[in-house]
Amino acid sequence: MNFKIYRRIQLPQILWTLSLCLTVVDFSLAAQPIPYQEPQQNVQDVESLRAILRDPEVRRTDPARLKDAINKIGKTKSAEAIDELIALLTFSEGELYTRPPSVKSTERDDRFIAANALYLIGKPALPALFGLIEKHDEKDLERAIAFSTIVSIFGEDVSGRAEYIRKAMAEASSPEAIQRLARASQEMEKLAEAAKR
Repeated sequence: MNFKIYRRIQLPQILWTLSLCLTVVDFSLAAQPIPYQEPQQNVQDVESLRAILRDPEVRRTDPARLKDAINKIGKTKSAEAIDELIALLTFSEGELYTRPPSVKSTERDDRFIAANALYLIGKPALPALFGLIEKHDEKDLERAIAFSTIVSIFGEDVSGRAEYIRKAMAEASSPEAIQRLARASQEMEKLAEAAKR
């Protein structure tokens, strides 16, 4: 039997059977949306993750476990762990494996895991990140990571970022801190101008 002829004969019958099935199905349940709920981390889980972050030996002996804990903290957006994440700001993907001296570092080596977690936590992390800007010179790695994390947190909210920097400058602890914040503000403005082009 030719397939085309068989299809012509069977298609109307299949459609009729399908329409019959659809009339039997109760769609009243589908009309009610099921709200999405974030999985809740209990306090004990977050505290055990924070204990991993505070343990200085874990960074040296089990960096993969530390990375996992940092990522989980970021996903839970646990603002309680901000201080621990700030202390681990320079922990990078490059620490997860040993590279032979002849192999150059890769872009992946420069991914700072705690910075990503702070980005996920968002605005509650800003005081600690601006604190790093106040304490470190432009050439310091901690300052560079804090700067890029701040820019990422604010995204396109240039006015919110400018207002936050003004407040941080008003509350700065020293003239040197004010100067560092002012230079960071100028840098951020240049980035915003470049993004507009």
